[in-house]
Amino acid sequence: ANDSNSLDKHFYNELLHLLGLEEYKEGGKKIIRRCAPERRNPGSLLENAINTIQYEDRLPKVKNLSSYGGTREEQLFGVALELVIIWVNRILFLKLLESQLLKYHGGDEQYRFLAGKSIRDYDALNLLFFQVLAEKPERRREAIRTAYAHVPYLNSSLFEISELESDIIR
Repeated sequence: ANDSNSLDKHFYNELLHLLGLEEYKEGGKKIIRRCAPERRNPGSLLENAINTIQYEDRLPKVKNLSSYGGTREEQLFGVALELVIIWVNRILFLKLLESQLLKYHGGDEQYRFLAGKSIRDYDALNLLFFQVLAEKPERRREAIRTAYAHVPYLNSSLFEISELESDIIR
């Protein structure tokens, strides 16, 4: 029988790839870690975040930095991973919301707000998170209110800028 709580293996592998992580076996256990240097993809969410944190020298801005590890490498990884988890949680939540809106509205394409035509880059995703979903429609700028007329306001802390995002990378 299929377990409804299990992930499709292809989805799981693609998610690890997009995140910049890999699974390996140590002893009899499966461990998830940052990809080995020769397999790192600079376009992955993790490597992109690490690169930005390093390039903009943002690591010193992290409160309680030592809680992310003892070495600079561990700290970079820990901070970047926490940011990536925040972003992926938002995206997964929105994908579920979008599918429910589409189902409820009979497949009406105007409710497909995560489509590639709407979200082409990180800036568009950032706008969706903080200027659309986190704002009541009447408080949205006119251009945003028009472009995202069918996207609801979500009264959720998930779409508030986290302290780590505010301190490190937006």
